[in-house]
Formats: sequence, C-alpha cells, structure tokens
Amino acid sequence: MGRKEMNKRARLYKRAHRGSENLSRQMRYHQQRRAALEYKGNECEICGTKRRLEFRHKKGTLKFRNVSDMFSNYDWFQIENELDKCVLICRPCYNKLLNKKVI
Repeated sequence: MGRKEMNKRARLYKRAHRGSENLSRQMRYHQQRRAALEYKGNECEICGTKRRLEFRHKKGTLKFRNVSDMFSNYDWFQIENELDKCVLICRPCYNKLLNKKVI
C-alpha cells in the first residue's frame, strides 16, 4: 500500500469517526464540570446562587491554566489541584468585585 492510499484511508477514517470523538470529548467536559461544581460546593461563595457560576483564580495564586479549558483534556487530579486555587462565584458577583478591584 502506497502513501497516497494510506493518506486516503486516514482521511476516510477521520471523517467517519469525527462525530464520535467530539461527542465523547463533550461528554467528558460536562462530567468533569459537574464534578468540579460539586467539589466547590455548587453555589456562589458570595451570594449562594446556583446559576451562572464561574471558576475564578484567587488573587496571588499561580495559575496553571483556566479550569474550564482543563475539563476535556486533563485528569481529575490536575483539575482538583487547579480548583484548590479558585473560588466559585456567579457572574453578577464577579462583576461587582471587578468594579471594586478586589480580584
């Protein structure tokens, strides 16, 4: 089998399995996000709401990566280490803190 035939087969395989790869990555992302929300208490640390929650790094901590970027490609141990450097707050509370320059 020549290089052209191998490349053709590789392209066909990639096209045929593209959807399943994305689906499993999306499923992993959502599973890891749910686990991370549970780990941090599943509510805003300031007002207690359970909506529009975001992971924000605490001031003065060394940030390895955005937590939400880690859900698809990193194992739980690495995510947990990063979560320990974060607070879970809702978007409205984050905006208030930004205006006060607390974060």
